[in-house]
Amino acid sequence: MEIGDWSNLKTANLFLHGYQSLFFSLRVITALWKSLLVGWFSANKLTIKPTNGLVVTSLISNINNTMKRIVEIYPYNPAWAADYAAEAARLIPVFGHHLLAIHHIGSTAVPGLLAKPTIDILPVVDDISQIDALNPPMAALGYIAKGENGIPGRRYFRKGSDANHTHHIHVFQAGRPEIADHLNFRDYLRAHPDEAVAYGRLKTTLAAQFRADPPAYTNAKAEFIAEILRRAAAWKTQPL
Repeated sequence: MEIGDWSNLKTANLFLHGYQSLFFSLRVITALWKSLLVGWFSANKLTIKPTNGLVVTSLISNINNTMKRIVEIYPYNPAWAADYAAEAARLIPVFGHHLLAIHHIGSTAVPGLLAKPTIDILPVVDDISQIDALNPPMAALGYIAKGENGIPGRRYFRKGSDANHTHHIHVFQAGRPEIADHLNFRDYLRAHPDEAVAYGRLKTTLAAQFRADPPAYTNAKAEFIAEILRRAAAWKTQPL
């Protein structure tokens, strides 16, 4: 073997050993990162489910799954009325000839009232049994169909992420008592700003108490809402 060949072989061996050392170091570093990630997920009660070996995909998926909706109350925003009008204009063609009326309801419909920034809309239709067929066009607008969602005779749609609801659609067939309840509640608070202020104070207190538990927040308001509904029904029957 010529001296030049020996030198080239020695250089090749050195390069190969260096490459193997680098590869081994990378494997050690990867193992350490994997160990750290597993420890982090375990501490946060999460699990890693790799997709095609990509830990990043699992990380994003698990973080998204742990996002929870929180209760946040904001001062009244006049833009909420415009938000309702714009969304109603998008919904009207979807419901078509089934739509008899459409209303802005809930706290964002009461000027001056503190509220979660979620627009509640009540479409009144002629036949509730036809509304399930509208799930695809509602999905095209970004809505998730939730069926009755705990209230018989209703069709409920939600827009937004699990952590941030932007719009709630409560569809009822004409003649359902829930329609009058929603409208009476809204109109009574509009006409009685002192009681709207009291309701806002209650919501602020409960939001601080149940910030991470929206169902508990809603349940804690039930007694106050029932009393307002009772007063509103009596108020509606008074002669002008």
